[in-house]
Amino acid sequence: CGRDDKGRTPLHVAAANGASSEVIDALVRADPLPATMGDDDDRSPLHLAVKYLAYDEYVIHTPQSTAKPSMFQFRRTGAEHPGFSIPSRDEVIEETRTTVEILKNTMMTYPGQVDFKDEDKTGFAPIDYAIDGSVMDRYILRWLIRRSKSQNLCRRSTCQSQESDRTPKTRNSFSRVKA
Repeated sequence: CGRDDKGRTPLHVAAANGASSEVIDALVRADPLPATMGDDDDRSPLHLAVKYLAYDEYVIHTPQSTAKPSMFQFRRTGAEHPGFSIPSRDEVIEETRTTVEILKNTMMTYPGQVDFKDEDKTGFAPIDYAIDGSVMDRYILRWLIRRSKSQNLCRRSTCQSQESDRTPKTRNSFSRVKA
């Protein structure tokens, strides 16, 4: 698995630059190991994907231009660069939901060097980037917090009530009321 001068694999670079979930999925299917590898700063692709969303590091590249302006240029001038457009926050959140799900499931299925809850060299885990960047999407936050890779995420009270509904009631399980 190839790495660049910062220790990043193609999956790291794709996640750090907000590649589509289809690209992330294709890279993971080709080789799941990089999903659990850290770069030189101990960041997994999951760290980088959440950081990309949390700090508004997104720009959609179109084929009209090969030079990518920085977000600083967009924020400073308020104008769009020819050949580039800034996606809406909702579009980025929707794409990040799928990317986080793919990367976390891969990390849970193929444990390796870095776990989804591990901190990088700055002391941040993916959930810390989300909190620091004011990511309030409950779906993303649940995926970053829960140990399970299951999509069936529910609150403890909801899960307990579902379990009690499945528990067969016996004569002894009902309390008698005295008259």
